[in-house]
Amino acid sequence: MLPLTLARTTSCAGAALALGAALSCSAITQIPQQSCSDNEKCREGFGLGWVCNQDSGLCEEVEENALCKSVYPEDLLTDPDKYPGDTILFATLLDGEGDIQMINSANLAIEQVRTNGLENRAFGMINCSYGNDSDVMRQIDDAKEAARYAVDAYGVVAIIGPGTSSIAEAVYNEVKDEVLIVSPSATSDSLTFIDGTMKSFDNPGLFWRTAPPDSGIAERMASELISSGRTKVALIYKDGAYGSNLADLLNKSLESKGIANPLIARPYSDTGDLGNPMNEIGGMTDVEEIVFIADSNPDVVTFLVDAASRSAMGGNSFATATLMLGDAGFSEANVLAELNQAVKDELVASGRIRGVKPKSPAGPAFMAFSTAYTGAFGESPANNGYTAESYDAAWLAIYGAGWSLYNEGGIEPKGMAKGLHRVSAGKALDINKTTWNEIRSIFESGMGVDVNGVSGDLNYAEDTEETAGAGELWQIILDGGVLKYNILG
Repeated sequence: MLPLTLARTTSCAGAALALGAALSCSAITQIPQQSCSDNEKCREGFGLGWVCNQDSGLCEEVEENALCKSVYPEDLLTDPDKYPGDTILFATLLDGEGDIQMINSANLAIEQVRTNGLENRAFGMINCSYGNDSDVMRQIDDAKEAARYAVDAYGVVAIIGPGTSSIAEAVYNEVKDEVLIVSPSATSDSLTFIDGTMKSFDNPGLFWRTAPPDSGIAERMASELISSGRTKVALIYKDGAYGSNLADLLNKSLESKGIANPLIARPYSDTGDLGNPMNEIGGMTDVEEIVFIADSNPDVVTFLVDAASRSAMGGNSFATATLMLGDAGFSEANVLAELNQAVKDELVASGRIRGVKPKSPAGPAFMAFSTAYTGAFGESPANNGYTAESYDAAWLAIYGAGWSLYNEGGIEPKGMAKGLHRVSAGKALDINKTTWNEIRSIFESGMGVDVNGVSGDLNYAEDTEETAGAGELWQIILDGGVLKYNILG
């Protein structure tokens, strides 16, 4: 992907013709100067990446921001003929390294809609990142800054992301009412009504997601614990929107199944603090199961490596208890590839690591996506987190833009959210590039469709704007000495 290069050559004469208005140039820079009152006028005149300086009343190029340093397509900011000021812009807001497959799949949707666009308007993506580490407060600050930058500097109408619930909550509060947010993987139930409690087509919320909330994960975890007979359970969870919510849901699910006072729960705030609850839980030698819940792949790796070391020493609960992880434990690139030999010897060889995640995608829609993704990027998307959900999220934003343009008087966030109320009833169509023209035509007629996502069923409830889905059990195994995931169903 091309770095976000903000300097471009625009002649005064050419810009004046484009604007159809009087234009002056700086004698020093020869950069065109045009009086303005809003960003749209500058983008129409000079292209993407131009804004109106409210202090000077002149158009100027946006300042570069290191958090949003790549774009798709690569010539998005350098070819104003292909991508003029009315280009429909979205932004990804994810972990720029750990979530690369999610970013790729969102860009793939943009690539697939390029040929037809929307009433001669192109689509483009600004790719923003909040980094790959466990410093949640820094990530939150960076995510808020990147979201604000994407909205103010480029006028993006939708954000694909963020990837975690804590970051999603902070970003929504930063840019609420200004942009549609479609997260592929922020699953905390606490986010369901962050954008309002009385939702409907006429009063839609602006926070959506393509992954179901965590209630299904908690239910599946509880069922597995009970069926395995291991009811002396200790829980270590990361304090925050995701970890605290899932811990509470798991406790309630176990209680509903007749397990009184089921969890010995210990929170931690950041990776550096993880050793404290592990010391405490490790000293409880009668613990049969240790559940670990975090929203960070690096935290899962830290936990498993430490657990393996403690297991090798013996005389503590990590030497005998089995371990259960949440969905952050499911990533070939960011978890399996980072585990050391001790984890293999102490925990995997004895079959002691398993976890629960949303159900794996399957079926014709996913196979078509997988083929397209592999052809574009040379690797399979099957076992790398929420890649399918990210592709679906980008297409939902595209659908929302289509509905809003045809039925709401222009492309704006509330109109796009209304469109997402029209993707769960009507003619059944898979999400892919071949159905776009038909879906666009149906929206133009004011009717709805029933889209089948690459990630699975996307039937959104009218009052919650949520999908539903059961959790799926998996186990980390050794296959010829190689760490792999085994789906248990």
